[in-house]
Amino acid sequence: MIEKVICGFQTGADIAGAEAARLAGLATGGYMPGRFMTEAGPRPEYARLYGAVVIDLPGRNLAEQYKERTRLNVREADVTILFGDPTSRGSLATYRAYREIKEAATLGFPDPGISYCRPGWIQVPDHGPRSWPTAADAAAMLAAMPHRIVNIAGNRESAAPGIGEWVRTYLVEVFRLLREIRDGAEDSGCPGTGTGWPPRSVIPTSRQWRRPSWTPMSAPAASWSTWTMTNKG
Repeated sequence: MIEKVICGFQTGADIAGAEAARLAGLATGGYMPGRFMTEAGPRPEYARLYGAVVIDLPGRNLAEQYKERTRLNVREADVTILFGDPTSRGSLATYRAYREIKEAATLGFPDPGISYCRPGWIQVPDHGPRSWPTAADAAAMLAAMPHRIVNIAGNRESAAPGIGEWVRTYLVEVFRLLREIRDGAEDSGCPGTGTGWPPRSVIPTSRQWRRPSWTPMSAPAASWSTWTMTNKG
């Protein structure tokens, strides 16, 4: 079950993940670029509030620091949840980091602590009330796997106005449902989650991922209108 939520602390989806985790009583952390930089300026208070750690890359420009911060957060997490437009520059960088780490694991050259089924990936591209997967779907997927550290990533606020509030609301519900699943399993005396799934996933190839228009493929069921990627990789 989820024990810690990490992020890169950018405006929008990232910081919303940290805020939702605090509301749920979960531990927080994650890597940030030098000087605790965000698009809204330096945020050194995030070290005290959320356990943010600044990466030390002398001589590297800010873009390179953002890239390394993204890679470290993906690497540390058991699963990354990406919110918003998957074709944005930041989202593509996050996915590339995930694929590099994942492919190293499957080829038998993993980083320490990385296995075939780690890290995982879940994507929530719909920025609105009819998002898919729903909070209940995401909670079931997370509960069905041995995920302890979740990395929250996605669009910054300037690129997707309102995404921060939406992600915070979405994750508060996910964490509430995870508590219910955990409590139900404990009450029944069963060590498992009792969910019996996650649902089937649509896994794009690298070629499909690079389609400029990002048009979904046919889904396993009519309700699957957007990509959802789990740690099947």
